[in-house]
Amino acid sequence: MLLSVLENAKKLWATWNIRGFIIVSLLVQVFLILFAPFRKRSGRWGKYWKYCVYWLIWSAYLLVDWVAQFSVGLIVSKQFKSPTEISDIYVFRAPFLRLHLGGPDTITSFALEDN
Repeated sequence: MLLSVLENAKKLWATWNIRGFIIVSLLVQVFLILFAPFRKRSGRWGKYWKYCVYWLIWSAYLLVDWVAQFSVGLIVSKQFKSPTEISDIYVFRAPFLRLHLGGPDTITSFALEDN
């Protein structure tokens, strides 16, 4: 039973690893674009809410870089392991993942001294 669950998990990872990370990267970018402006307005909602918003946006900002780099690494490693198996669409997506590393323009800094 456990062996079949592990085999199914391995098959799921093999088919969805690159796609999943690309989707996560896109979703985190959308989250940052939509919710980063709330960072500047969160002070009037209370101190606890302000720190929660800061933490969520900061975590998403760090996560999006890691996910984009990891996705490009998965594409490159899969291309080197079996160049005939990888689809051209993955190679086409790699430059867009590199654009994600630039991040959205809605986050400039967390303090005035950073500007």
